[in-house]
Amino acid sequence: MNQITIGTFRRDNGAWKGRIQTLGLDAPLYLAEVDPRENEGKCPDMRVHLGDSAEGFPVGEARHRPGGPGGFHIAVRIDGPLFPRPIDAMLLTAGHGDVHYLVWNRPPEPASGG
Repeated sequence: MNQITIGTFRRDNGAWKGRIQTLGLDAPLYLAEVDPRENEGKCPDMRVHLGDSAEGFPVGEARHRPGGPGGFHIAVRIDGPLFPRPIDAMLLTAGHGDVHYLVWNRPPEPASGG
């Protein structure tokens, strides 16, 4: 299965700032850390906001995950009423500098029962 890069992000004062770009989307996104006092295993590690700051409209969530290049990745889920299903992607290190890529894989098709 091919991985498709759908965004580029950089660290920004403890958050992630970048842009998602697909055939149907071109929007700035900001991944802001959730206050650890809120996060007792129930909340995501980060909230995804539309725009360049945590003041933007919330459009998803993200969680730190072990594994991937550099020993970690961030699982990102973006959702909204216009999407038939959420966009699930991974924020991975690009391997050079502070650039990270938002990478998407097409989910497998359900097996047909026929």
